[in-house]
Amino acid sequence: MELNINEVAVKVWAISNPTGAERAIATIKFGSFSISGFRILENNEAHKSDTLYWVAPPAYRTKKGKFQSIFWLADKDLWQKIQEKIIEEYLILLDKKPELRNGLDGIPIIEESDSGYEMHY
Repeated sequence: MELNINEVAVKVWAISNPTGAERAIATIKFGSFSISGFRILENNEAHKSDTLYWVAPPAYRTKKGKFQSIFWLADKDLWQKIQEKIIEEYLILLDKKPELRNGLDGIPIIEESDSGYEMHY
């Protein structure tokens, strides 16, 4: 299956009151496929795309506390383009809603709870 990056739609939800590096959760959609759980993380150093953010693929935490990816692409160039598109959508969200940096209401926000993540509008 050939995937055109221009056909990939990205939706980003900010995490309210982030305490660690995680800033947002993203979903990508192409055709009838949708993949959720991409995490946008803040980095102390500039990322390859000259931003301070990087994207972690959907993953689960092992019993030893490490994250194990459940999504990967053999095409490294396509993965780079998807990461860039996710970060671009996050930056657009921050530009439109600078109050996100403070976790204010009015836009989709994800909060961590005992049962996982909950989305609020």
